[in-house]
Amino acid sequence: MILFDGIYAPNIKAIIQRDNHNLLSRYKKNVVEKLGHDIAFQMCAVELILVPETKVEITISSYNSWVPAKCLILFGSHSGECEQIITERTTITIEPPKLFGKSLTTLSNDNPKHVIRILLYGDQFEIHEVKGKFRLPLELELPSKKIMTYGTSITQGIGATAVEKTYAFQLAKMTNSILYNYALSGKCFIEKYVVDAITKSKEKYDIIIYECSVNMIGAGYSVETYEERLRYLLEQTQKFQPQSKVFLISILPYFGDYGYINPSDLCNGTADEYRKIAKKIAAEFKGIVCIEPFELLEEKNLSIDLIHPSNQGMEQIAMNLVEYINSPIS
Repeated sequence: MILFDGIYAPNIKAIIQRDNHNLLSRYKKNVVEKLGHDIAFQMCAVELILVPETKVEITISSYNSWVPAKCLILFGSHSGECEQIITERTTITIEPPKLFGKSLTTLSNDNPKHVIRILLYGDQFEIHEVKGKFRLPLELELPSKKIMTYGTSITQGIGATAVEKTYAFQLAKMTNSILYNYALSGKCFIEKYVVDAITKSKEKYDIIIYECSVNMIGAGYSVETYEERLRYLLEQTQKFQPQSKVFLISILPYFGDYGYINPSDLCNGTADEYRKIAKKIAAEFKGIVCIEPFELLEEKNLSIDLIHPSNQGMEQIAMNLVEYINSPIS
């Protein structure tokens, strides 16, 4: 499912257009101007969910994506035969699932096979046309829990080699949750309007993961600004999402911890200073857990850029987070 600018849009037609603009093309200048802001919203590990009643064809494009744009079709929890690469104009065909000529059914409501989940990985997507007959999934056909993530390209999923390998998607699958992923490469500056958009949602999340934010160090934000913005994020979360289990990850292990310096970074604080601030602020809020970053991810499970987790790193993060989620919160 997708939550965009406070609008819950399980219907793929609602995703295609709002005020005559294609919402999946939010990187295009006219869309940003139309919405009046630049909320961090992306398509990595996002699910579009529908129940096809006939053959459904979705024509979609991806432009200038800096990671290969891909699509994976899931039939409930069962993946399709292979990923599809999304180019300048690609048509995805979806049919009600059958095996040996018989319709596939599910005996329980746990991810029924007739509910189709379209996973998109990459950025700058645009849907051109949808043909065929489909319906919205019923509430009883969907996972009962909702998980929301906000963070950098790490949470967006950069470093994973496949759609379903991102830690956010793996975590959603492990917890049987619908994923709302607000992470975005080069972003997560915890701006007030972003915080307001993701916390004041009509959706009520069961689990919230904040990964904040190695990008703020590189962009030159001071420790004081980080503290101010992080406190506002947690205040608004507790105010508008009091039912959620909230987990804060500050700066995951990255090249700066191993003696490397990016000449283009504008650092006005260190990762350890950020980590101490995150731990201090989280302690001010009952029920919000600040996770020790080095407990989530080992250096050996980073990609060669020493900032994005590899496939193994993504799995390690997801599995460790599940342990925290399943533990009582004091």
